[in-house]
Parts: sequence; structure tokens; C-alpha cells
Amino acid sequence: MYYVENSHPAIISQETFDLVQKEREKRNEVRSSSKTGKGRYSSKYPLSGMLICGNCGSNFRRYGRNLANGEYVPTWICTKHQKNRKDCEMKPLKEVNILETYKMVIEENVGTIKSVVESLKNSIDEELATINNDNLIQIEEMLNIERKKIMNLFKAKKEKKITVEEYNQEYSTLSQIVKKLEQEELYQKGKQLKTEIKNENIKEIKTLLDDDKVDITDAALMKKLLEYIKVINNHTIEFVFTCGITVTKTI
Repeated sequence: MYYVENSHPAIISQETFDLVQKEREKRNEVRSSSKTGKGRYSSKYPLSGMLICGNCGSNFRRYGRNLANGEYVPTWICTKHQKNRKDCEMKPLKEVNILETYKMVIEENVGTIKSVVESLKNSIDEELATINNDNLIQIEEMLNIERKKIMNLFKAKKEKKITVEEYNQEYSTLSQIVKKLEQEELYQKGKQLKTEIKNENIKEIKTLLDDDKVDITDAALMKKLLEYIKVINNHTIEFVFTCGITVTKTI
């Protein structure tokens, strides 16, 4: 048995791994639920994790207020404002007002959104076509060769066929070569995976927009259509769509 440093690097970079985890969480929140009879997507709180305070950058959280007549009013509040009003002056917003504004934005911009999504899909298709898998295969083959050299070098030192000084000098050279190849491998794999994730997202969004049976104004679809929602102030909201469109709307 031999132990060689950095002989088995991460399959993908930490940045790409975080991206995949974020995408999984987002997909789980909008997972199909055909048994409910409420459409293909469902979400308990569609706005969860979507609202960002334009004043301090903090997230919003949901809480309820009971009016004097006993009516329960779902409301969203900046977490920093909730902890200390002096730290952020952003006031709470009623959930119903946010959702109604979102629906108006969708209805007013659906044509533009469809057009941009179509263009984006074509662009991603072209990007996927340009990804050179042969280059990645070549890098992996070169890595295998260099790693075998390191293993053989370690074995030679173990069997005292070379001196420690010779081992250290050769290992330093080989490890630098392996490190550079590993970095290129991570870059290529990360680039490919990110593009594939974008492609899947755009395909799903396009399917939703083209399906006449799907109510694209349904708030539960926010998780798929929107990147985030920025609350500029108590009367203005900015909707940032995953397709790259940004729409500012007055409540």
C-alpha cells in the first residue's frame, strides 16, 4: 500500500458543488405534485428565500399579523429590521401585495420573457455544442500517466532504488504538472456542468411557458422563473428573472 498526496483530487470545484446544491434545493421546493390537483408544481411558501432587502441586503422572513377583527395577514419582513428597527428602516410587506404584483409583471411581460428564453436556449445549445469533450479526455489521460509516474517514483524510493534527494526533486516536478492538469480538469468539468444546469433550467422554463395548461401566473412557479426579488422600498419591487430580464414594478 502506498499513500501519495493529491493523487485523487475533487471531481468538481467547491464553487460548482455549491451551485449544484443550490439548484437541488431550488428544484425540491418546486417539485411536481400532480396528486394535489393544483397543477404540476407546489410550494408551501413560494416567496421563501426569494426576497432581498434593497436597503440592507438581508433576506425577508414570513410572519403573520392578526388584525383587530381577528383576520390573519401573512406578511414578509426584513430580518435585520425585525431584530432592530434602527439597523434597517424597511417596513414589512403584505404577502398578497407581493404576489399580485408578481402576477401583473408576468401578464405584462410574458411575450418578452418567452422571446428572451427562446434566444437564451439557442445560445446555450450553441455553447454546449462547442464544449470539447476530447480535450477533457486528453487531460484525464495525461493525469493518469503523471500519477502513475508518482506511484512508481514512490515505489522506487521505498525499494531504495533512488535517494531521498532524487525522490524529492522528481516528486516536486511531477506534483506541479499534476496540479496544473487537475486545475484544468476542474475548470473544464465545472464549465460543462454549469452549462448543462443552465440548459436544463431554460428547457424547463420554456416548457412551462409553452404549455397552455400551465398557469404561469401561479406564484409557486416563482422558484423556477425568478432568480430573486429585491424590495426597493415599500412601494417598489424589482423582479430579477433567471432568463436575465429585470422588471421594476410599483405595488
